[in-house]
Amino acid sequence: MIFSAGLIGRLAVTLLLLGLLTVSLLFLFAQIAETPEADQTAAERKTQLNPLDPEGWYALSVIRRFDRRGSSSAEAQHYLARALSLHPWSYRYWTTMAQIQADRNDTRAATACLRMALALNRAYSPLYWYAGNYFIRTGDRSAAARCFHQALIGNPALIRPVLAISWRMYPDRQVIIRDIIPQTVAMQFGLLSWCIQQDDPAAARRCWLNLTRLPEAFDPRSAFSYIDYLHRRGEHRAAHDVWRRSLEPIGAWPGDGSDNLIFNGGFEKPRWNGGFDWVGHETVHTRFLDTRRGRYQGMHAMTVAFDGTENIGGVILSQRVFVKRPGLYRFRYAIRTDPLTSDQGVYFDIIDTTQPVQPREIARGDKHLAEESWRLCTVLLEVTAPDSMLQVRLRRDRSTKFDKELRGRIWLDAVELATEEAS
Repeated sequence: MIFSAGLIGRLAVTLLLLGLLTVSLLFLFAQIAETPEADQTAAERKTQLNPLDPEGWYALSVIRRFDRRGSSSAEAQHYLARALSLHPWSYRYWTTMAQIQADRNDTRAATACLRMALALNRAYSPLYWYAGNYFIRTGDRSAAARCFHQALIGNPALIRPVLAISWRMYPDRQVIIRDIIPQTVAMQFGLLSWCIQQDDPAAARRCWLNLTRLPEAFDPRSAFSYIDYLHRRGEHRAAHDVWRRSLEPIGAWPGDGSDNLIFNGGFEKPRWNGGFDWVGHETVHTRFLDTRRGRYQGMHAMTVAFDGTENIGGVILSQRVFVKRPGLYRFRYAIRTDPLTSDQGVYFDIIDTTQPVQPREIARGDKHLAEESWRLCTVLLEVTAPDSMLQVRLRRDRSTKFDKELRGRIWLDAVELATEEAS
């Protein structure tokens, strides 16, 4: 068998590296084996040189507690008691004493020591996190709830670990909402997201009601995930109520008595891209622009620009609409376009999504390719059931012709949906 020089060289380097690794591991193990004895000797010498220094006794206690060659809880407790006699105001010493007493299965003494540590330090999150877990193990859920609450005040990043434990240990979700999670918008929305992930609609509802009672205002976009969750469950009236209660505190809910069921139909406000507002399906080839030039009415209009490099197909712009009462409705919109480079124009359709798994089209408008001046269009539709959920969609079908890339702009304004009797 013939080996090349390169292969022999690689084998030699590999063997050399393995040898170095072996020597390093042996050296490391030797150091680890010597460390406890050396540390204990140094700690004992420190206590001899300065017997009034509590840190020396504390270090000796920790060493004896974790000595791999033969730990001794009794000796660890003895040394730590000496440290506490010199410095009784150290929460760290009391916490370690609580851990030692817990190791010795003395729950009463461990609890007393831990409560002393908590009394000495009311702001250290890791201490309260440890205490909460300790009280869970001992069955004191009220004390655990208070400790978890304090831990979250100091470190909000603990919310998911706290909820993972609390969800199993507190069947009464109101305890979690009221006593464990701090009463701030950010923390309560974190809890709401958890309720949605756990698919617990009752807890999510309670959390939302608690959020609406907080004095702190919040961004309506924070509620979008809850609105989407209610939609998936078919609770359309509840979803619309969440939308309304999100907007009212910041004055964004339309209070002009208008019969228009479309939110922001004149595009006078920036899009939130969720909830019951317009949702734009923007891509690198499709841009949404707010414009004041060439508007139909009001101060603004919506412009959608296509760059001519994509055969756009599907939904471009959409909005959910909640309709309380059945009857005949009028959908109206103003549209203007460049001469679009396609045989397939944009158009509006309206689908009934009351049953999310079985949406059905109930109305469709004209296709628009070359509306060089504003055109006001009207489409009639009938809603047959109360509390219906509709979706108004601006869309385009993909072209199958030669000139299939879509280039140009469209302008939208004055979009409304109202009862036909209101016209």
